Amino acid sequence: VAATIAVFLLGQYVPWLGPERPLFFFYALPLVPFVVLTLGWGATHLLGRRGVRWVPIGVAGVALAAFVFWAPLYYGMRISESAWRMRIWVNSWI
Repeated sequence: VAATIAVFLLGQYVPWLGPERPLFFFYALPLVPFVVLTLGWGATHLLGRRGVRWVPIGVAGVALAAFVFWAPLYYGMRISESAWRMRIWVNSWI
């Protein structure tokens, strides 16, 4: 199961690593089901172990914090130039 999910996830993600030009985010939507399957598979395997039960909750918390951080860009809100530069980490994002 893990290998199948990994093959499909990497098969759709790896082509995105090459281009140096700006890419549009909506083209990454086919990745979403495989990212969710990967996180679900990982969570089911980690929840059974005592020392790492916090990992799925931590990953969900980081994902939520990242969404809130980049939400002004997703929604097209007006922000200052310094706020813009703080959110654009890689030049190919613009």
